[in-house]
Amino acid sequence: MVDINVINKMNFAEIAEFRAKSPETRNKTFIMAFNTDTSDFVPISFEAFYQQALQYGNLIEEVRRRKGIKRADTFNVGVIMNNYPEFLYAQAGCALTNSTLVAVNTLRVADGLAHDVNYTDLGLLFTDEDIVDNVKDTLELFTNLSRDYIFVRGREGESDVIQTIEDFMVHCPPVEDFVPQRLDDTKVGMIIFTSGTTGAPKGIEITWKKLMAVGFTSINFLKYDSMDIGYICMPLGHSNSMYLNYMPALIAGASIGLRSRFSSSKFVSDIYTCNATIWNCVGKPVTYILSTAGDADYCDSPLRITVSTGTIADEQEKFIKIFGLDMFIEAYGQTETGAITVKTSDSARESTGKRNPARPFLILDENYGEAGFRKALEINQVGEIAIDNEALGDSAFRGYYRNEAATRSKLYKLNDGRIYYLTGDLGKVDEQENLYFMGRTGDWYRKKGENRAESAAEEYLIKFGGIITIAAFGIPDSQSQEDYLIATLEVNDPKIFDIQGFIEYANTGDKGVVPDFVRVVNEMPKTSTSKIVKRSVKAFHIKRSGSPQEESTDIVYKVKDNRVEFIGVNEYKKLIESYLPQSRERLDTFLKRMGGSL
Repeated sequence: MVDINVINKMNFAEIAEFRAKSPETRNKTFIMAFNTDTSDFVPISFEAFYQQALQYGNLIEEVRRRKGIKRADTFNVGVIMNNYPEFLYAQAGCALTNSTLVAVNTLRVADGLAHDVNYTDLGLLFTDEDIVDNVKDTLELFTNLSRDYIFVRGREGESDVIQTIEDFMVHCPPVEDFVPQRLDDTKVGMIIFTSGTTGAPKGIEITWKKLMAVGFTSINFLKYDSMDIGYICMPLGHSNSMYLNYMPALIAGASIGLRSRFSSSKFVSDIYTCNATIWNCVGKPVTYILSTAGDADYCDSPLRITVSTGTIADEQEKFIKIFGLDMFIEAYGQTETGAITVKTSDSARESTGKRNPARPFLILDENYGEAGFRKALEINQVGEIAIDNEALGDSAFRGYYRNEAATRSKLYKLNDGRIYYLTGDLGKVDEQENLYFMGRTGDWYRKKGENRAESAAEEYLIKFGGIITIAAFGIPDSQSQEDYLIATLEVNDPKIFDIQGFIEYANTGDKGVVPDFVRVVNEMPKTSTSKIVKRSVKAFHIKRSGSPQEESTDIVYKVKDNRVEFIGVNEYKKLIESYLPQSRERLDTFLKRMGGSL
């Protein structure tokens, strides 16, 4: 076996080539790609993967030639695609041509999609048969990208509108004549967009060197080796999959099982079929799998580790028990910085892990002091998590693509001269150096004279049976400077949900988490990684049509003195009219933040 320290000296392109030519890995299955037509997983070896990378590199080079783009010039290659091998071929092709892969969010449509394509100056765009219709509908809004350089995978009969990847490759020079460029790993290798849960998505610049750095970090804390098989159903265009599973698998010479998108009903069968040992996710998929699995026992599954961001402790423990895991690893970090804490057996139950001296951070006061600086807070004080950007080395935050203002807003120079990345997350650290995530900055509600974290209300209320997921938040009270607490619950059938039992349960705890309104829905707005788009939940809460269809799948109750009553659109109008002037100002400000008004 090749020593990992030797691999550590290679860049992305060199590792892909090495794995394809090494006798130990050449014929080994690298990707098991789910085929929707045959409903099975198709094996792709490291050698076959690299041959496809050369084909895609050759295609990218030909487009650059036709557009007159010099080899030294920046060239952005867009991919708006679910989890298909072509996504990874395109990424490797970018590495062979010193191009940048732009991972466009698969949920973006119309003006949003056009914005992302135009703002990132795409020179070509790869898509798939699931998404191509959205791309076609947006063609007229693209300012610099013509349909001549948009290619779709695996779809026949579209040559008169969007040509297939294979059709264009026929018109490229022979791949045997393609000479890969030497990769400059200090250049931007990927642009990954922020999720857009709290504002317009921004393009995070990630160098090739950073991709390697976060891959090695994941190998270390996951103990990832060549015998592992990672299961990837979270989007490849999201750092969760790229950082925690794909990069460590490529570096370690391991294998991955690849499903186009997450399916809670297919999860268990996929794990057994792929013999998956490591699964990565962003918190909410665990909720859906537990809801599907019930009390089943899958302790004989090959899965040994789940690595997540945002899964509550109760669900971690349930998941460990059902699947017989060695470890459920909860990590905290950002796409911008990578993981800075990792929860282990000696971490506090509700924490995200202990402070890592190699990846230091502070908890900063949200307010500026008299000297104009924000002070570092003490133990158990809640403030904004700020990560020492200079200490991150190759994993440091580089910036947002063509957005200097947003970049500057995230980098803060402390009074000691050190540069910190401002996460926008609230947290606190206890006496044992455990970090606790306390919500997003501004994600507070004021009730009974105290500022309370929305996340704390969510963690308590979701323990009532029958709730798939929850979003709790405050909106201004109509008669005071406090807030109404709104609990939006996703359940299987809103009409039969035990709302009275839920309120009785809420009253057994801290009265500060008893909702003033409960909205029961059968589906929440979510990102492609199943994150709740909270700004949409907030905005839509009081914008209701009152239609019979809406009120069968989206029901709102008013809560008072442990009693509940249905509240419709007319009641909402009366509520808004009752707002006092100062409360109305707060409500208007709240709505503007949500991107709307009454």
